[in-house]
Amino acid sequence: MEKRDLTLRTKDFAIKVFKLIELLPKTKASEVISYQNLRSASSVAANFSACTRAKSRADFTNKIKIVLEETDEIAMRINSSRQNDENLNLKIKK
Repeated sequence: MEKRDLTLRTKDFAIKVFKLIELLPKTKASEVISYQNLRSASSVAANFSACTRAKSRADFTNKIKIVLEETDEIAMRINSSRQNDENLNLKIKK
């Protein structure tokens, strides 16, 4: 896979997370989760983009680890939200 392909995919991932956030119910809990997911999704795209300009192998490794951590956190929050809200599952399927 090309570096450019992954850069576009991480940006697309961030946009999909932004759209998913709009489906969450407007509660205090979902506001907190939404804010965290917005920050994490932005971080995924930004840090992957930074990986493509890493100054060293260690710099690249550090940035990729951040991308993976943020992605894991988003997945955990989305899965938790889906378990708590059956309607969210239906909205996601549409």
